[in-house]
Amino acid sequence: MDSDDDGVLEPRDNCPRVPNPDQRDRDKDGRGDACDPTPLAFVTVADGSALEGSAASFIVSLSTEASETVTLSYATADACAKAPFDYVSSSGTLTFLAGETSKTPIRIRRKRWSGRGR
Repeated sequence: MDSDDDGVLEPRDNCPRVPNPDQRDRDKDGRGDACDPTPLAFVTVADGSALEGSAASFIVSLSTEASETVTLSYATADACAKAPFDYVSSSGTLTFLAGETSKTPIRIRRKRWSGRGR
């Protein structure tokens, strides 16, 4: 019997109520990925890197592969560096397509220093 019409008979189907013809099981728990609960993803931002006088680049990653499009917003905020003196404020959105786990880079432009103090 193949109640989900995916071409895999139920004794061998690892997700008998949801079509999953490839029988993918990434976490090897015996239950097909199509039947696994959707995990919550979290976002990490790697430390930025830049040469003196150039833009800093930041890699943004999802903790798990996106199963559908994920869009997030970002914005710079002052800490040790202060806008507009040390960097140019920036904000925007990043979009992860299904299957993606990282975006690179978010670039933050460094403000040119004139040498005349703040």
